[in-house]
Amino acid sequence: MNNIYDVILNFLNNYYEVYEWKNTDDIINVRKIPFFKVDDNTYLSFKENKVKIKKETLDTIKYNCLMYGDEDINDIMCLITNGKTAMGVVFDLEGNVIKKSSMLFDEEEEVILESRNLEEMKISFIVNEKQINKSRVETEKKEMLLEFLNNISDKMILKYIYYDYFLVECNDINKIKTDLLNEINDTNNLLKLYEVVSLFSKCH
Repeated sequence: MNNIYDVILNFLNNYYEVYEWKNTDDIINVRKIPFFKVDDNTYLSFKENKVKIKKETLDTIKYNCLMYGDEDINDIMCLITNGKTAMGVVFDLEGNVIKKSSMLFDEEEEVILESRNLEEMKISFIVNEKQINKSRVETEKKEMLLEFLNNISDKMILKYIYYDYFLVECNDINKIKTDLLNEINDTNNLLKLYEVVSLFSKCH
């Protein structure tokens, strides 16, 4: 078992680069955490997908983390690297990767250096779902739009938004919501729609 000591991690539901971390995030200081070297395909699969590992692999990771002070470790976590980059992952009791963390540059470099003479570990896993890694700003804008459009009941505001965005009048509320929600999936449309909705959401 190979371990790295004294690392800062920021586990979130999606993978975000370290420069996208926020002061309000639940950033933790881990005293000791195991790390594994894997091949490029495994590393990218863990980073870009929702994956599940076998119980035998999960058991090798359990109970091998230490926090500072009296904090309890309730999560199963480790670092993985392909020898070029590194990240942290958290598993649930079934072996599903549920959270991910990028790393501070100097600490990531330490993991990479420590892994140079290690053999790659073969991890058996299945891909449950493909994830599209977007920037944190883009993700948060999408979440705001989804919440606003799914919960707003003011028909006049919806009509104003629809006209302001499409430059076409529409009185069918179901069509309005459907058309606007469909725009969210395109990055360019998402940013444009966010600007329009933001103007109305502040007044709502």
